[in-house]
Order: sequence, then structure tokens, then C-alpha cells
Amino acid sequence: GEYCVRPANGLDVLVLAGDTFITPSICSSGVYTITYQGQDSICFTPYDTTFEILAADSGFVEYPNGGEFCLHGFSPLPISPSVPDTNWRYTCSDTNCTVDPITGAIDLVTSQPGTYTIVLELDTNIAPSDCYVAGSDIITIHDLPDAGFNLDSTACFSSNTAVVGTLVSNSTSVNTTGVFSSPTGSFNFIPMGGANNSTEFTANNSGGPFPIMLTMTDTTTGGIDSLTQSITMMGVPG
Repeated sequence: GEYCVRPANGLDVLVLAGDTFITPSICSSGVYTITYQGQDSICFTPYDTTFEILAADSGFVEYPNGGEFCLHGFSPLPISPSVPDTNWRYTCSDTNCTVDPITGAIDLVTSQPGTYTIVLELDTNIAPSDCYVAGSDIITIHDLPDAGFNLDSTACFSSNTAVVGTLVSNSTSVNTTGVFSSPTGSFNFIPMGGANNSTEFTANNSGGPFPIMLTMTDTTTGGIDSLTQSITMMGVPG
């Protein structure tokens, strides 16, 4: 015999050894009728069966900034998440990441640096169902950059120049920059670059102690750390 599907489009039917197999994942949702007709239609009564393929509910989740965040920052929320109803929940792939199950907000205080998958799926304990498709997004939480530099407590003003030191960062992001500044306007800074990212400064006058600040910024996440040390510029005896 042969099988006839109505409507003709949208349903994938496979017949093996007289058994009928339907693959819902590659079918369109809708109501279908399959009719089996024997080869000898005179001596065979057609058999019809009608069934419905339901459209699966889908969750969609995407986080801002490309999913890149820094510890101790704001608690990011998903961008326009698609939640079919209130029975959907957010979970994280690891216990080192804390996410609000209702809002999807990531807690950047209690979470640890790392890369995680945030999943939005139906809570089947509340609404038992197999007819859903979970959504997910990958996020990375970076450590705060660590500002550190070496500085002698005194320098001779007559030399009018000295090496501030080396920029140091333990950030897991490669996009970390350091900038020296003088809160009192006592110094001018000259970035020297090189392998150690060294910076020289010139003093505008003797005296002090004058503060020098290093501010490290993770340009991907906006995470900031700063360190201030002081130096006294010793004048040359007259």
C-alpha cells in the first residue's frame, strides 16, 4: 500500500518495513492526516489518523558588551530576552557564577573569573513539558586589573627626570591599559613604551611629597583599579 499526507507540505514521513516514522524536529507545526491506502482499493478500507505537531516554545538570551564583564561591576541583565511565560528560569553552567533565576542578572560580586554558559529554559518542575527549546549565551567574567608600579620615595630635582617604573596588571583581559597622572600637577609624564611599558616623568618643581597615580583600565569591561604613591623631589643645595 501507500501513504498519503494532507496537507502535502510540512511533514516528514519515513516508511521502513511497513512502519511509519515521523521526525517532528524537521516538520512544521500543524494538524496533519495520514491515510494508508492498500494496493487493492476494492478490497481494502483506507485508514486515516489525524495528529497535531505543536510549535516548541523557545527561549532566547543575549547579554550586552559581547558577554564580557569585570568583577565588582554592575549586574548586567540580558538584552531583550525572549521568555514565552513566567515558568522559564536562568541557570549557569558552573557554581562559580551566580545568576538570578528570574531576571537573568549576573552577580559580579559573588561570581568568580571564568567563562560560563547562561541557559534560559523551561522549569519542568513547574510546567512539565518536552515541547521547548532552551536558549543560551556565553559570558566571560574578568578579574579586575591590578595597578602596581615601583617608585623611589625621593629623587633629585636637578636631574629633572626619573623612571617611574613598570606597569603591572593581572587582568585576564588582554585589553588593559595603564595611565600615570599627577593629582597636584607636579609632574609631566612621557610614555616610553617598550617591553616593560615604562614611563618617565619630569618634575615641575622641588618639594613634596607629591602623589603619582597609576590607573589601570580594562578597555573591554570598563573595570578600573588605581594605585597612588608619593615622591619627594629633593632640591640641589645652593
